[in-house]
Amino acid sequence: GPIQQPHQHLQQQQQQQQKSQPASSTSVQGPPTPTQPAAAVGALQIPPMQQHQLSAVPTAKTTTLQPMMSLEQHFPDPPPSLWDFFHAEATPCEKYPTADVLWRQTERDRVYNFLLHVPYQLERIMIFGTLLCLYSFLGALTVLPLRCLRTLWHLLQPARQKHSSSSSSSSSSSSRMLPGAQLYDLMCVLLLLAAVGVLSQIKPGVIYYWMKDITSEFLKIQVIFTALEILDKILSNFGVDVLEALSSTCTLFTRHSIGLTQLVADFAVALLLITAHGCVLMCQAMVFAVTMNSKANALLALMIATNFVELKGQVYKRTDTNKLWTLACQDIVERFELLLVLGFVVVEEISNSGTWAPSAAVLLVCARIFMWEIIIDIAKHAVLGKFNDIRPGIYREYMRDLCSDSLDKHSHNSHKLVGFCPLGPAALALRMMHTLFTLKTDGHPNWPIRTAGVLLAWLAACIFQVMLGFSMKWLAYLYVQHHAAQAGGRTLPRAINVTPAGTKIVPAAVAAAAAGVGKAGGAGGGGSSSSSVGNAGSV
Repeated sequence: GPIQQPHQHLQQQQQQQQKSQPASSTSVQGPPTPTQPAAAVGALQIPPMQQHQLSAVPTAKTTTLQPMMSLEQHFPDPPPSLWDFFHAEATPCEKYPTADVLWRQTERDRVYNFLLHVPYQLERIMIFGTLLCLYSFLGALTVLPLRCLRTLWHLLQPARQKHSSSSSSSSSSSSRMLPGAQLYDLMCVLLLLAAVGVLSQIKPGVIYYWMKDITSEFLKIQVIFTALEILDKILSNFGVDVLEALSSTCTLFTRHSIGLTQLVADFAVALLLITAHGCVLMCQAMVFAVTMNSKANALLALMIATNFVELKGQVYKRTDTNKLWTLACQDIVERFELLLVLGFVVVEEISNSGTWAPSAAVLLVCARIFMWEIIIDIAKHAVLGKFNDIRPGIYREYMRDLCSDSLDKHSHNSHKLVGFCPLGPAALALRMMHTLFTLKTDGHPNWPIRTAGVLLAWLAACIFQVMLGFSMKWLAYLYVQHHAAQAGGRTLPRAINVTPAGTKIVPAAVAAAAAGVGKAGGAGGGGSSSSSVGNAGSV
């Protein structure tokens, strides 16, 4: 046929070349190419590293028919007959599970990872992270004032002022009287009081009607809410660095390493950021209030649109375990702040109605919003894990590292583990308490009873904060022990290798060697620079 003629012609040419080629050239390893004679191939200088690769290739005498055979193998078979076609359509073949190359997951594993394992593994770390935020948040409202009262008590004691007899001893005693940590506590209390004073002057009704006028269309609501979410993430993440800088500045100021100008500058930056953070959270609450009073499906559409815009930006980008941890920290902080924002909506509804009992309809809508947020977070992480081949076991490794890091943390530094800035939400919470305390009802307000109620509520919050922190220590310890028992006592590498801001964590051994210290402290200690080991966790 016409297809076999080129094959025969090629075979005749190769046989003539073999006859004209010397006998010594037939022992050359490697097949001849169609564009180069066999004698030319024998004259090539084969590198030593490639000789072991070509040693298993047949000689030129045994590969003369290889081009013809390769052409015949790639030539498609003719289509089946009509009866065979109908038979194949009527009797499909059996389907067996197919495991992937990376994690040996079958189709059934990927389905139940999406439906069961991701919600369980994700919600476990989300609940623990939200409790960490609550622990730090309550610490800013309960333990921080107590520490400041203790500091003021030591400063006002007259016996402390009689120890210094010279100027040098006076400066040393003053530095011992007021360490950097205590000065930082006083600064934080001043920041909270100043931020609450600014937020108290902002009328939520003005923000509500202003947003209602400019959000006559749904697209504008979505744009405003998306902008507020971006600002909230920026301010919350940047606020952790600002507070750390203020704490370091207070320490250096008490040791006379820097002047008053740097301290005032850091305080002003922190005050501006915390006040702006509280205003952004208040505006988010007003956006929810506007959507609650609009169409019935506008609130659900707003939640879905804002979250799936973020999902769209994440799905089409390659996400590794470090980026997934950063996203999980952002979702933890966002969920806690959502609870606070919905509480502000309820408090404003109570203030407008003039009654202490909140409306059942408003509580139901707030519960629906929170449930939608949980469902959307689960779907977002499940889709990201599916598109990036990340198993749900990575959240178990995150949980282990987060529990291990939280064992030596307290309310004044545990917020750094998830990138949460507690002073902005605390200022908004104090603004809510001020609204409830000055609530105008039908009768004349009984101020002594309200003051006693505030004191009792604060004492209950102090007790709850201590019990919450102590319980979380034991919960973290038990989980770390349980994870170590499942690993058979082996020391597994860390899965959290970056901070919530995305900065790479330096392992403790490297930090200690660089600083010349025997042991480096901090939340990031003991980490491994590998970012893919966390994926090895089982379903």
